[in-house]
This record gives sequence, C-alpha cells and structure tokens, in this order.
Amino acid sequence: MDRALAAAEKERLPKRRDLGVAVMQERLGDGTTKPDADWRSNPSALH
Repeated sequence: MDRALAAAEKERLPKRRDLGVAVMQERLGDGTTKPDADWRSNPSALH
C-alpha cells in the first residue's frame, strides 16, 4: 500500500503545482493590474 500511495503522490505533484500556480495567477493578476478598494470583497472583479 505504501508503494501505491507514493506512486499516486508522485503522479499528482505536477497537477497540484499547476493548480497552485493557476490560483496564484488568478488572485494576483498579471502584475500590471492594481487592486482597488473592492479587491478584498470581490477579487474576481479584477478580471
């Protein structure tokens, strides 16, 4: 069972990394967008 879990974890790591990067890009934008006062209440408004 330990080998199966380790193999599954190894397979999932790139997907987790990509998901984490996508979340950060969505939250932080492209670096040229300046958050306004509404950003905290509605972060999706930046896009």
